[in-house]
This record gives sequence, C-alpha cells and structure tokens, in this order.
Amino acid sequence: MKRLLWCLCLCALCPTLIIGCGDDEGSSASEDGGVQQSLDEVNASIDTINGQIGDLTDNLGDLGDQVGTIDDALTDLSMDVEGRLEDLENPAILDCSEFEVCIPDGIDMTSGENNKLAAIIEVVCEHEVDCCDDTELNLKFGPGITSAQDCIDLFDDVVQNGFSPDFLSSYLTPSVVWQVIGVAQALNDPRVRVEIDEEGVAACVESLDAECPEIPEPGEPADPECVAPKAYEADPCSLDNLLNGLQKEGELCGDYVVGEGEDIPECEDGFYCSYDAYTNNSQGLCAKLPDEGDGCQSDPDCDPLPGGGPLATNLYCNIQTAQCELLGDVGDPCTFIDEDFAINDPYNLEPSSRSATSQDCMTFLTCDPSSNTCVALCSEGRLCSPGADPFYTCGPDLLCNVTEVPALYETWGRGTCAPAIDEGDTCTRGDECETGKCEDDCDLDTGLCNCSESRAPGEECDAPGADPLCRSSWCGTDSECADTCNCDENAYDNDCDPNVGEGPAVTKACGDGYYCDFGTYPPNTYDEQGYSLNGCEPLIANGGTCDTSTNTHASCASGFCDPMTNLCTAKVAIDAACPSMVNEQCRVNQYCNANSICRTYLAAGANCDLADLSGLKCADGLVCVNAATDTCQARAESGEACSDTNEAEPECNDIDDPTLGCIDIDGGASGMTYECYSSDGGYADNIDCPYLMVNADSFCASGWCKPNAVLSPTAGSCTQPLEEGDDCDTLDQTQDVCAEDLYCNHPQNETAGKCAQQHGPGGSCKPYFGGGDCRYGGSCIFTKDQYLCNASSIDYETEIFCGG
Repeated sequence: MKRLLWCLCLCALCPTLIIGCGDDEGSSASEDGGVQQSLDEVNASIDTINGQIGDLTDNLGDLGDQVGTIDDALTDLSMDVEGRLEDLENPAILDCSEFEVCIPDGIDMTSGENNKLAAIIEVVCEHEVDCCDDTELNLKFGPGITSAQDCIDLFDDVVQNGFSPDFLSSYLTPSVVWQVIGVAQALNDPRVRVEIDEEGVAACVESLDAECPEIPEPGEPADPECVAPKAYEADPCSLDNLLNGLQKEGELCGDYVVGEGEDIPECEDGFYCSYDAYTNNSQGLCAKLPDEGDGCQSDPDCDPLPGGGPLATNLYCNIQTAQCELLGDVGDPCTFIDEDFAINDPYNLEPSSRSATSQDCMTFLTCDPSSNTCVALCSEGRLCSPGADPFYTCGPDLLCNVTEVPALYETWGRGTCAPAIDEGDTCTRGDECETGKCEDDCDLDTGLCNCSESRAPGEECDAPGADPLCRSSWCGTDSECADTCNCDENAYDNDCDPNVGEGPAVTKACGDGYYCDFGTYPPNTYDEQGYSLNGCEPLIANGGTCDTSTNTHASCASGFCDPMTNLCTAKVAIDAACPSMVNEQCRVNQYCNANSICRTYLAAGANCDLADLSGLKCADGLVCVNAATDTCQARAESGEACSDTNEAEPECNDIDDPTLGCIDIDGGASGMTYECYSSDGGYADNIDCPYLMVNADSFCASGWCKPNAVLSPTAGSCTQPLEEGDDCDTLDQTQDVCAEDLYCNHPQNETAGKCAQQHGPGGSCKPYFGGGDCRYGGSCIFTKDQYLCNASSIDYETEIFCGG
C-alpha cells in the first residue's frame, strides 16, 4: 500500500515540477522573481496534494473493509449451500415450533441406526432364535433368518421398504411386531401427531425378556380358589404405552386403528377423543378428561370411557351434588338410592348395577347393604345369588345369606356373603345354614325358621322317610338317620355292584348291617357326578317282608328271601335240602343243585362231570371244561387258548373284560387254534382280523389289518406297518400303511415311493399329500414362498411350539 501511495505522489508531482522548471526566455520578469513566485505556488499545490492523498488513503481503507465483508458473505453463502445439500440428502427430524404441524420420519425412528424401538425388536428376535429350531424359524420368517441379527435386519428392511403380507399376516408373528409397525405408521401419518414414550419402550422390553416356553410337569391339581378381579393393568407393549399423543384440546381426532385393532393415543395426556363434541366421518375432538369436582348430570359426564381402560377416570356423577366424585375402593362408603329395596325397577335399581347407588363403587366391587361400604368378590358383604355355588362369589367359609337383608331377597332374590348361620339361629333357606337345614321351629307369622340341628347317620329321627333334620334328609326304617349309597356289597358276587345301568363311576356302599335300597331317593342328595343317591336301610330280620325294589336277597339279614312267602328266612344247614331251588337258601360257598340239595362249589381242578345229573357247579370265576375228564378251570385271559363252548379249553374272561373274544388264530387251517384277544387293539401279529369291517385296523395291536390281496381281498391279518425306507404304494392295499410318524413319500402323479419321516412345524411339505407328510395331523400351508408344515404338527401333550 505504501508503494502505491508513493507512486501516486510521484505522478501528482510531475506536472508541477515541469511547470516550476520552465526557462526564462521570452519573459519580462526579473531573473530571480519568477522562481520565487513558482515556489509559493508549488508549496500551495503540495499542500493541496497532501490533502488529496489523505482523502485517498481513507477511501482505500474503506474499500478494504468492503472487500473483507464480501469475503465473509461468500463464506457464509458457501456453508449455507453445503448445509442445504446435506439436509436434502439426509433429512433430519424436524423440531417444530408451537404453531407448526410436525410430521417426524417414523421410518427413520423405528429402523436402522436411529431406531428408538431397537431394544424391542432385539429382544423379540433373540427370543425367537433362541427358542425356535431351524424349521420353526423357517415357518415363521422364511429360510433367510438363522440368527437374531438376520431377524433385526429383516425388520428394518420391511419397515423401510414396505412390509410384505407374509411377514405380518401369519398368526405366528409375535404381536409386538404389529405394535412396532403401528408406531412407524402413526409417526408418519399426517392425520395424527404422536411421539415415542421411551419409558414405555423400556417397560415393554423388560416384559418381553422371558424364558423359552416349556410344558409344565404334571402335578396334583391345585385346590380351587376364589379369585377377585384385578384392577386394569396396561399391556407394557400396547400402543398406548409406546406412544404419547400430541394433539391438543379442540384438535380433530378419530378412530386411527393399526396392528391388531388397537387405537393410537392421539390426544395428549389428560385428554381423550370425544365424539359427542364433534362428529364428521367418525372424527371427534380432543377433549379434556373430567376431573374430580367437575359438574355433571350423569356418569358418562365424569367417565366417558369407563371399564378400567387406560383412559378411565374412575369417577361417577353424584346427582346430589351434581359433581364428579371418585368411585369408592374397598372399604369406602357407598349408598343405595332405594335403601329399603322396596321398588322393583330392573332398569335403574338392580342392586349390582352402578345405577342403583348414589355413592358408587369401582368396577368389580359391589355395595354391601349392611355396612354401606364397597366390597370385592370373595369377600363378606358381597352381593350374591342364593342357590348358586357360593365359593366363586363369596369364597371359602362364606355362604349366601338372604336373612340379614330380607327386603333384598324378597324384591330382588339376592343376598350377601356371610358366615354360615349357626344351628338354632333364624334363617330363610337351608343353604345359608351351617347344618344345611332351615325347617326347625318355623314362625308361621314371619315365615322364618331356625337353622335345624344336623343329625348324623345313626342318630335318632322322628319317623321313617324324608326328614330334613337328618344330614341325608332320610330317616331309616329303624328311626335313625340313614347314610347314602349308590351300590350294594351284599349282591351275588359279594362286591359293590352299581345300580341299574351304567351307574356312577365312584361307588359308595353302606356299612355293616345295612343294604342299599335302590327304591329310596333322599331329597336333594347327589354324588360327585350329580347322580341321585339312595338311602341305606337296616337289613331286614327273619320274618320281615323282603325289599323287592332292590336285590331282594341282599335286603335280608340272612341273605335269603323265600320266594314262596316273600319273607326274609334263615338259610338251611350245610348239605341240607333247599326246596326253594335258590342258591341263596344255602350257606356261603354252597349252591342248590338240581336235586334241591345244598352242595359246596367245586374248586379249580376238581372234576365237574358234566354227565352228573345233579348239576355240579364250579366256584365263582371258574368254568367246567368238557374234556376226557371234566375239570373246573379259570376263564381264559388275553392270549390264552379258549373255546366259546368250553370244549377242551375254557371260555374267555369276558366278565372282567367284555372286549375279549375267542379268536381263530390259524385262519381255519388244520387244528383250528383259538385264543382270547381284545377287539380293542388286542390282536397280535399274524392273527386274522375282520378286514371287511370299516374299523378292522382297530382290532390289531399293530394298528394295521393287512388284506390278503390287492384286488378283492377276502381276509386280513394283523401286521406291523412298513418301516422307514420300505417300499410303499398308496394304491396297493398291501403296501399302503407306513409306521407312526412316517408317510409314503412318492412323486406327484405317482403312487409308489418309500416310507419317510413326517415333518414337524416348518418342515418342507408337498401340497399333494394333503398334510400327510406333516406330523400329528398338521397342515401343509403356503408361506414365505414355500410349502411348510404348520404349527399344528406337534404333539400337544409333550411338545410346544417355539416362542410361546
């Protein structure tokens, strides 16, 4: 700059110097006067020039400053352009001002490096891969998923690129995957504004961190419990827990549903979507949830979304104050509108309805009319229905009492849970008494009675017949309370024979000195399976009339009812005459033979001589086998030689096993060999089976009654099914049954192949087998562009599908 100024100075001086240095020729001035005048002018010019130089210096300084400003502006412009290009190439999630509608990038927030839900997907994928084998993973996600990272990458891809129907349409897809997809959709949808709740995400992850499912070990069944409903607990992975709504009061909202039909929380905390405020194509407005103390005229004004959900306020409208008040919890006060229960108005005053109270209780609680406090299920004071099982309403040690609040029972037929009424105290019904009876010392004016005493079997009672004072409700012929029964141990074979017909599975006999009177039915007495029970009556002494309503002889103390007189009569002496021709007239272990003489039953191996006209009889369980020497033999069991006519071999023991039959095991060949076998899968291999019967296979222990020919078979024999690798042919009846868990694997449009293992869940299958190549009756389904056996291809008693 200095050099520039110096040059400018020189340029400015040049004209002046030329002027000052002119010669004196032709001038009238003196020789020195002209020079002096020029110097003054020069000095003045120099001063002027110096001023001009100063001005010029100032101008040059200003110019430098302007050049610097331009340089800074160019730098700022370059950075702005670079930033705009970066934003265009990598758009960021916007930070919206108070008045802007911000739509974040839901895809970016739920996949890739910025995935705010990565922990959810990670724990789900790890669980799936840890718990599922390769074929099960193939069924769920396709063959590309072999590790947790593969699963995570697949999720990112389907979120970023649009998920395929196969990925989410399967019932095997974990439900939380739907939730995450729903979050991405909601974040991207301009109709709704939401944000991810990071605390909710953490709670969801914690809930998903579980062990692989296992079938529990079988154990003793637990005693039943009376379980009171729990308060509402939100699913940690629900959309309501993963997202926070951001739409403010007065903004539009509507039924925005994603995933499995779950609503997105559109409105911010403390607000809900009100369809009463505005309705247009199923839209509403975000309205403030009511608070305690708000004015109201009905319950919906205070709790627009009742039922214990995430937006339930647990408020009700107290009409007396016209204000919203909290519903009472257990122990809090409550008030019935009709405290006298005199008005039968089922639409408004039904006692268990919230509309019946002016001071209400929370959901699942009822108001105890005795104490006017809120009580829970399984608790004393709970409203109940008499006659129903009190256990599941009142819990253990409580019964449904209808006497304490008589008007509640008279108007509504309801009662309250309370301890059983003691013997002698006032009652209305027997089922509220400890003794189960309410028929003693009744007051004719009030209709009320006292809980009667409960007399045990054997205690004295007033008169034979129905007696409410007896626990069995029956007074026996000996004027003692009877016990109950459903079978009689005094029958012919001396065991407990159930009553006529199938009879109850659980037998209950009378004690010594009593018989089961099948003609007596004490009122309201049933066994564990709901069958009516009978009364135990004392055995009838000799000379008394036999009870013909049951096993006639069993009713007599002697065990013999004389058919000529119908009177209980003593048995005759050993080997004495038995003119009645009835075996029961003889002593134990004897029978009445054809000559009307009592004789002892023959033991096993004894000569029963079928030619003896006296009619020799073998002891119980033995039959007389006709042979060179007729002998008493035990009935044949399964697999033993037999004869339907007791010729040479005994008949089958079809008394203990009615399915046993005497089967020709050599197919009619020389020798005619027969053995006992059960028709219920008891036939051994190589034994003829009734092939022409529809259920022929069920006769064989092997499960296959193999026919004797491909075309027009006439018989079959029990045969082991084909093993893995054996030739098979679905059109050849002699080769069409592979062993359990095997199938005949053959090419399409052919029938011949090899027996091969069936496949479990996710195993490759072919649709033309119709599921026959899948285990346990599973189905072959098309999924992930391939045919696979579905999740039903497991044994539900010993296996469980992966993932839970």
